[in-house]
Amino acid sequence: MAKDISVEIGFSGGGSTAVGVPEDRLEDFTRALGEGQNERWYTITSNDGAEFMVDLSNVIFVRVGTRNRSIGFSNA
Repeated sequence: MAKDISVEIGFSGGGSTAVGVPEDRLEDFTRALGEGQNERWYTITSNDGAEFMVDLSNVIFVRVGTRNRSIGFSNA
């Protein structure tokens, strides 16, 4: 089973969106970015089944981190 990865995608103009995706889907997305953007639109399916259509020509950054981060609480 693929590990979930947190991805933030930044767009020209200043907007960004964050999505959690399985690791293998992230690899497909980064491959599409590196292929000289042969296709303009790319569909990312998140780990909860939601679909995001991304205009690859407007992506200016991709921040990748692991999911399962918590803020202020611990069950240790």
